[in-house]
Amino acid sequence: MDNSTEQFNALAVTMNGNKRQDDQMPAPQYTIPGILHYLQTEWARFEMDRAQWEVDRAELQVAVVVCVVFSRFIGVTKSDPNYSHICYKFMFVVSFSSAKV
Repeated sequence: MDNSTEQFNALAVTMNGNKRQDDQMPAPQYTIPGILHYLQTEWARFEMDRAQWEVDRAELQVAVVVCVVFSRFIGVTKSDPNYSHICYKFMFVVSFSSAKV
């Protein structure tokens, strides 16, 4: 007997030891507990990612507010042609310095 025949015969035995009929499909690869475990782990990972996204969003909102306050402090207005460049540079410095902390 070759290896594939032995594997098929091993699959042909059910949980209670009875031989299965040849016309039945082989046992499914996935189980309900396995599927539930996968869904639970993916849901937990998604929730952790979502919480991190919320933290990142809050940090960016703070950086924008700080940029606006800083630009008003140094006298730059939104009508200044370099306003967006100044804010971009300032936000880069803030994000770079917060990454080292």
